[in-house]
Amino acid sequence: MFQGKCAYCESQIRIVDYGDIEHFCPKSKSEYTDLTFEWTNLLLSCTICNNSQHKGTNFPLDANKKPLLIDPTDEKTDIFEHLQLTWDQTVKQAWIDGVTDRGKTVVDIFDLNDKRGTRKELIRDRSKKVKTMLVVFKMATSETIDDSTRKDAINLLKESCNIEEPYLAFALFYILPFLAHHFQDLDAINFLKQVGQRSPSYSQFARINQLPD
Repeated sequence: MFQGKCAYCESQIRIVDYGDIEHFCPKSKSEYTDLTFEWTNLLLSCTICNNSQHKGTNFPLDANKKPLLIDPTDEKTDIFEHLQLTWDQTVKQAWIDGVTDRGKTVVDIFDLNDKRGTRKELIRDRSKKVKTMLVVFKMATSETIDDSTRKDAINLLKESCNIEEPYLAFALFYILPFLAHHFQDLDAINFLKQVGQRSPSYSQFARINQLPD
């Protein structure tokens, strides 16, 4: 399900670090003990996202006693309604901004923008990946390259949208709509529609209604 990536930050879990099997609803809290062995409550997490500085047993609730954290496997939750992905060209860094209370809670708990100084490696790796994607994006749209080079660039962009790639959310946000609309790539169109079925916010952003049936 997680393709060897952390369910929360999308980093690739290293070969030397097997990661943690994490309980979304903490088993240490009495109200969730019945979910200890519930398959749907188990997520693959990197050890950083799951340590006491980050999620650990932190599980904030709203006024109605509902979780503020977002379960990455919950298909009923429109993740793009809560989180916005941006690229800061000035500092060459990729940010994740919370646009709702739930989104802000996710960014804060996991320190996804390194505000507390705990995720420098995450920021570096994530920004490097996005920067590379944008360089290839520029190459693919250049009028000075030959068809063979353009084809190679497009294939690299398609690879960045593979489900097993780290930081896939940024590729879905910046690359996939471009492949679908600009190059009318059939694989990209189909994948875009799949994502849009889960996320109405993404569907609107990616202008899925303008794509061919």
